[in-house]
Amino acid sequence: MGSWAASDETCTNYEDIINNMYIGHGFLKREFGISPKIAWMVDAFGHTQANAALFSDMGFEALFIGRVDYKVRE
Repeated sequence: MGSWAASDETCTNYEDIINNMYIGHGFLKREFGISPKIAWMVDAFGHTQANAALFSDMGFEALFIGRVDYKVRE
């Protein structure tokens, strides 16, 4: 995903999520010359529906999550 910290640990609002991605993507671009296109939140607690919309706006082509509400899973 390319963020600086896991979204469920430190990013509780839109501005935090955007700044987190900005810092993480800047690091990856400077150090490795890459820009992530796939977001992976395999063991996150607290991701919201807004994450998919924000990540799409940030240029991600896919978002994979590992935990979903049991009602959604059923």
